[in-house]
Amino acid sequence: MTKILNIDTLTSDQRTLVLGGVEHPVVEMNVDNFIATTKAAEELQSTNAPLTAQVESAVSLIIRSVPTVSRDTLNKVPLRHLQTIVAFVRGDEVEAVPDASEPVVPGAKRPRARK
Repeated sequence: MTKILNIDTLTSDQRTLVLGGVEHPVVEMNVDNFIATTKAAEELQSTNAPLTAQVESAVSLIIRSVPTVSRDTLNKVPLRHLQTIVAFVRGDEVEAVPDASEPVVPGAKRPRARK
């Protein structure tokens, strides 16, 4: 009996990053992206890299995963949002970062980021 695994028919969660009112599709992590990301993370850990190098690496990770967003656009994102974006493009479940104009109510549940 022949068994076939058709990878093309497997579905994946489509994730979208909305930045500046523009929707950017998040590309699913592939092997090349994983290797590049892992190498960058290992290099940063092994060299005790300065914070600027860590932030630049995070921006590069986002660009690899969200190719329609520009480096210039990401450089204008508030720093507090950067790690949330990194977690989101890596596929982690993230909570939406509250807007600075919204009152923060201790103990209140925040909306989850859209997949």
